[in-house]
Amino acid sequence: MTIKQLGGVFGRNPTFNDVTIEGELTFDGDIDVNSDLKVDGNLDVTGTGDFGGKVKVTEAGNGEIEIERTSGALINLQAQSARGVIGTNSNHELQLKSNSTGRLKIKTNGDVEVMSGNLVIGTSGKGIDFSATSGTGTSELFDDYEEGTFTATLEGSTNPATKVTTTAIYTKIGRVVQFEISFEGVDTTGYSGNLSVSGLPFTSINRTPQSILTYNSANWTGTPVPLVAPNNTIIQVFSIDSGGVWSFATHDAGASRYINIAGSYTTA
Repeated sequence: MTIKQLGGVFGRNPTFNDVTIEGELTFDGDIDVNSDLKVDGNLDVTGTGDFGGKVKVTEAGNGEIEIERTSGALINLQAQSARGVIGTNSNHELQLKSNSTGRLKIKTNGDVEVMSGNLVIGTSGKGIDFSATSGTGTSELFDDYEEGTFTATLEGSTNPATKVTTTAIYTKIGRVVQFEISFEGVDTTGYSGNLSVSGLPFTSINRTPQSILTYNSANWTGTPVPLVAPNNTIIQVFSIDSGGVWSFATHDAGASRYINIAGSYTTA
């Protein structure tokens, strides 16, 4: 059935199948479409349009849908040849919602604000890319941040049947790990020989950065220097004598010993 609009008004609640309209068709009220509505040209809706299916815009150029509030924002959706675009064509910010709550906001100056929730990197090895900034680095991808705890274990050349452990904390930013280890008032009876601490949360790079150590109730023959062992998860404690000679620091075993180590290292 083909209807050509030559003037006049349709009757109340008309029903048509396979309708083709040449010219303009104006509805004074709501239009309910329970099947396909195909429009070859522009479809202007002022008021409410309820569609029981999907709205499909096919265009040889950029297919567009625009939603505008009088004296308000103009939202534009485009299907371009190489991308899909959604945004405002007016001086208004764009806000994305879920469950009726604002989640993400793109401001008119280009800033992006996470309104609620977290920004989650869903793929390992991905992150924030700073390659637009100038520099000569091998990577400008910020791909990791975490905070946590790990179990640090006191070690010696000879160890007691039950080793002394403590819960230590760390923060990892990119490849740099900062850590704090505190053995407070522990009994080191049964330890002897070279002093070290095992259990760092990540394997170190193949070089030796320095940490900071204080050790109470110890009898040092020189200056204590703890170093993260290369390509390992162990802190080795050395002693430097007045002549600059390095040697392994050794346990001064006994009750109520305090070992506090804080420092940082780079992961492999």
